Amino acid sequence: MTKVIKICSIITLLCLLTLIGFLVIPCNQYMLKAFIYRQVNLDDYKLFKNRAVRIGKPEPWKVSEKYNSSNLSNEYLTYLKITKTVAYLVVKDNQLLSETYWGGYNKDSYSNSFSMAKSIISLLVGCAIDDGCIKSMDQPICDFIPEYKEGDKTKITIRNLLTMSSGLRWEESVRYSNLAINDSAMVSEQFIGGDDRNASQAPKIIIPEYRESGKSNFGLLLSVCTQGYYGKNLKRLVLNLQTLDEPGKYFDYRSGNTQLLAMVLETATGKKVSDYASEKIWTKIGAEHDALWSLDRKGGAEKAFCCFNSNARDFAKIGQLMLNGGKWNGGKVIPQWYVNEASLPVKELIDIELNKPNQRYGLHWWCIERNSYHILYARGTLGQYIFIAPELNAVFVRLGHYRNEVYIDGHPEDVYKFIDCGIDIIKRSSI
Repeated sequence: MTKVIKICSIITLLCLLTLIGFLVIPCNQYMLKAFIYRQVNLDDYKLFKNRAVRIGKPEPWKVSEKYNSSNLSNEYLTYLKITKTVAYLVVKDNQLLSETYWGGYNKDSYSNSFSMAKSIISLLVGCAIDDGCIKSMDQPICDFIPEYKEGDKTKITIRNLLTMSSGLRWEESVRYSNLAINDSAMVSEQFIGGDDRNASQAPKIIIPEYRESGKSNFGLLLSVCTQGYYGKNLKRLVLNLQTLDEPGKYFDYRSGNTQLLAMVLETATGKKVSDYASEKIWTKIGAEHDALWSLDRKGGAEKAFCCFNSNARDFAKIGQLMLNGGKWNGGKVIPQWYVNEASLPVKELIDIELNKPNQRYGLHWWCIERNSYHILYARGTLGQYIFIAPELNAVFVRLGHYRNEVYIDGHPEDVYKFIDCGIDIIKRSSI
């Protein structure tokens, strides 16, 4: 018994020493945060300092005469519930056609964009080029970041960053939770609930089996992406990146590219990224709420690769802006040539994950063909999506807690479901 007590005491002492090490060594503080919070969440903006992206004159969505006239089908309602969706919204013909919220969320609720922020950074690059702050996408980034005036880094251009083809080393992993849906799982009524308009029509649904990546993998605590998310010096992190491949050869999705673009934007424009986003986009599209861009520390840098916090209705305005070819109320916000180029996959690159020519990524925007429709979309961890469907003149927004971890042709399987859900709503509303 005495030996057991001694062993327990030693273990307790080791744990305390480890905790003290986390607290007193600055470079390990991000690890402590990652260990405590264990996975990313929609409301993580509460954990960080934030810089406001200010609105101008609010412009509420026009509401369709058929607003919420078509209930979600049982099939899609079930899927939205399974994936713990908190918002699903459809804009058709520049009017709000349908919106549903769950889990205490509503039209004003903030949600982390996660990597949808990358697509917003891309639009700001288009603005900076149009303003003459950046000469072109082929300008070397070392013109703005002196630390990249060495070795192969001198070859990296803004275009390389936008197309995720810089060749820089960055481990793309962070602590998050995804779904692996198992149709043979048990059925439960308790999972239904929520505040949607037709929950009473929902069938019993399948509780998915899911694994929460990183909960038992201490290695993720050490990843550069986790450092970027929880750490306090993003600039130092991306300035120390090493080259892995020749620039302009492979499409290899890496968040560090976006963070470097933010540094380029700040140097080129002389403004904080949030302030430039407010000036060039947020005030122009009639956003109804200030957005919050999370920072690495007080007064620090925006987490540009993630962490733009807004709501479903205002996220939809980003989609409508793209659908309008970069215009809002007839006035130019983003150059149309840039929107056109951003919307097409860069086929000259080799998709390193799929080992074939890139068919799914443009300038920080994803591309997919679905039922003969060309869909452009922004995407974030946990399944934050803005879908743009030009042939339908429509935008779909989905926000939620989980993303399906099964991939089809490099796209999460739920992408297909959420697109089909929007198409179904439009069809049912037209009957």
